[in-house]
Amino acid sequence: MERIAHAIKLLERVMISGNELVTKELNEDAFKGLSLEQYEVLNYLNIQGDKYPSEIAKFQNVQKSAVSNRLSKLLTHGYIEYVPSPTGDKRYKLVHLTTQGAAVLTQINNQYCALIEEWFADFEEDEQLETFIKLLTIIQQRIDEKGEKA
Repeated sequence: MERIAHAIKLLERVMISGNELVTKELNEDAFKGLSLEQYEVLNYLNIQGDKYPSEIAKFQNVQKSAVSNRLSKLLTHGYIEYVPSPTGDKRYKLVHLTTQGAAVLTQINNQYCALIEEWFADFEEDEQLETFIKLLTIIQQRIDEKGEKA
């Protein structure tokens, strides 16, 4: 159990410090005028699909009002749109990533990946990278399985 706790702490540290460093190294132009939190919303929608604002607030661990502000700005840029709820309840609308939002996200992610590739160029042909990818795939599969059971 101690080794797993160590691995989790290490992963958290890598994610947090890596994200901080990347956002520091990429200039504001790279983020196309988006805040880190707005970028995170776009990325979340890209990975998870349409979500209710309350789900986005829960994911970002903030109040719904903070998410409302973010969504309003993203809507103004044309990066998201609201679509009807599949339940038919007109009081609730899902947030949907638009084609324009997906395009700007791709541009940002391409710059993000180019920076990381530059840092780890020596991993490009390395079997350690393949092992890392396999381990992450196994971890994600287990998370998905647990999520389906919950």
